[in-house]
Amino acid sequence: MDLTKIDKNFLQKTNIPTKNITFYNADQAPMELLGVSRVGEIYARMDLDLAASVGVGLHDLSQHTSGGRVRFMTDSLYVAIACKLPKRDNMHRVASIPPHMTRICRRGVDIYADGRFRATFGPASDNAIAYTGIREFPTKSMREIEIYLPVADTINSLHIGLEADAKVVPCAPLEKRMVLYGSSITQGLYTTRPGNTYPAIAARKLGWDFLNLGFAGNAKGEAVVAHYIKKLPMDVFVYDYDHNAPDAAHLAKTHKPFFDIIRAENPNLPIVMMTRPDYQSATKEEIDARKAVIYDTYKQAVESGDKNVYFIDGATLWGEEDYDCCTIDRCHPNDLGMLRMAQKLVETIRNINA
Repeated sequence: MDLTKIDKNFLQKTNIPTKNITFYNADQAPMELLGVSRVGEIYARMDLDLAASVGVGLHDLSQHTSGGRVRFMTDSLYVAIACKLPKRDNMHRVASIPPHMTRICRRGVDIYADGRFRATFGPASDNAIAYTGIREFPTKSMREIEIYLPVADTINSLHIGLEADAKVVPCAPLEKRMVLYGSSITQGLYTTRPGNTYPAIAARKLGWDFLNLGFAGNAKGEAVVAHYIKKLPMDVFVYDYDHNAPDAAHLAKTHKPFFDIIRAENPNLPIVMMTRPDYQSATKEEIDARKAVIYDTYKQAVESGDKNVYFIDGATLWGEEDYDCCTIDRCHPNDLGMLRMAQKLVETIRNINA
């Protein structure tokens, strides 16, 4: 059964004009590309040679564009997109994505206008190598457009179509930047669409830029990654790789050394450390042991006189009321879980900057 023939609200508008339209490459001015860089035929979130030195998983996941965005201002009556994707047989060696991930989350894009969600577009099938879409606006006025790139895949190219006579200018620069390092939860797997990851929601609420260095199963507190991150421009650093650590003993070996590497290079940088949000999905002994390691990093820093370190207990992230509504598999947060995580992080960061 084709639901689009029964309910037209399921239709994805793809009728892009063929006349009086100008396409802009997402890589080129006046478009501003954030959170990813062009690397050959694809986009990546971090240096691929460094990622490869850690392992094939990190190398491949670094090519997932979670947190990648394109920003610009325009008075065009519509925004059209034309996205090209890699062929499936050339894709990454990472294990296949479970069925409860949406195709939009994996390979689609979101369009926001003036900070509000307006449209989402994605491929018609898992094997598609391109898709198009268009969002029309009721009036002609200047809007700040932000397009979020796929959470769990890369793209080959993105072109943005606007009225040929439309004004197109860069957005005002974002003055602050947050860098986040963590697990699949940080990457945003299993949210419904790219704009609903907790780093993306938090950044919009703060009005900040951000870099998402969440890597499903492949952020394990490696020292070489900490040395890479310590050189990045950032106003707040958040790390929550609890889930990726095989056990509390691994956390004990890596968590404080990771912190020390970042802190040595950035003596006044606010650093936020979090524990896992799904505190009911493992034994109390395991959760408590992991939490104790992370809290000990925080405690030692405070006791040494560090006034720029912050701890978020994962048990507070999803709240108590309707806790079970915040996850899709008792581990990864859905949109509600992501929202609650973002709200807690924003509350913490605003207190830092108060």
